Amino acid sequence: MKKHIIRKAAAAIMSVAALFSATAVPTVFAEPVELQTHYSKEMDDMIPDGFIGDTDGSRVVDVSDATRIQLHISPQSAANVLTGMPLRLADVNDDGRVDVTDATMVQLYSAGENDKAGKTGMAYLDDEPAEGLRVKVGSNLFPAVTRTFSADKKQVTVTFKVNISEYQMINTQWNLLFDHTKLHFDEASNKQMFPMCMGGSVVNATPEKTEAGYIIGNASNIYGYYMDEEDGSPTVYTTFTFDVIDGASGTAYVYFELVVSQFLEKNADPETGFRPLFIDWCNVLPELAYLKDRHTTEVTAK
Repeated sequence: MKKHIIRKAAAAIMSVAALFSATAVPTVFAEPVELQTHYSKEMDDMIPDGFIGDTDGSRVVDVSDATRIQLHISPQSAANVLTGMPLRLADVNDDGRVDVTDATMVQLYSAGENDKAGKTGMAYLDDEPAEGLRVKVGSNLFPAVTRTFSADKKQVTVTFKVNISEYQMINTQWNLLFDHTKLHFDEASNKQMFPMCMGGSVVNATPEKTEAGYIIGNASNIYGYYMDEEDGSPTVYTTFTFDVIDGASGTAYVYFELVVSQFLEKNADPETGFRPLFIDWCNVLPELAYLKDRHTTEVTAK
């Protein structure tokens, strides 16, 4: 069963008309409010290590997966087709073997006969660490990272760095979701979450939200925030620090989602320059997608 995480998204970023107005003040922003709930495919995809029966990494279980299992167990195969995680996901009846029964169950699942397909299609989590805490970090813009820390660690810090020299960020609206059963967000430890926004951001990190495992925020500057350092190296986009809850172990997730963001061509006139929308309701549009490989995600603990 695919896990869904319900998020309450912030949506009080300034209107496009106000943003583009020649009379707009240099820096403006609005208090984030709760307007809607929506799902994110990236968030759903981050939590599981895979889906049982999906042997090719497509996150869809279909007849091609059954074929891969058949090729793997065929005496005529020159070498094993499946190794590592795909091999584990191929054992759909969880009997420790990959055989014709698994191939048959996948075929039945792809034909819609789920009641005969065992665990096929269910989310799969890899073996939990024997001790300590595994932190899985995901984002719709930044690379996914998984790190495992020893049980003596008290804090985990997640830092997202961006390196976009061609554009300046006009505005952004974002959601942060985290496993509140294992990680605690302390506002006092997060005074510099968005250093590039120079205090021009609004963050809703009230106890009611952090205790539910999410934070929302936005920032705007009609002249644009620089998204790299002066020497052209990556700059910190945002950083979050969490206290590890006593006794926490297993896997905890952190997910940072950019909901909406607009950019200005670097050094362009903010009143006349072209301002493309690059992130539109969680979808990273093609104009920005080619820049994604410049970004980094760092996860540390102490």
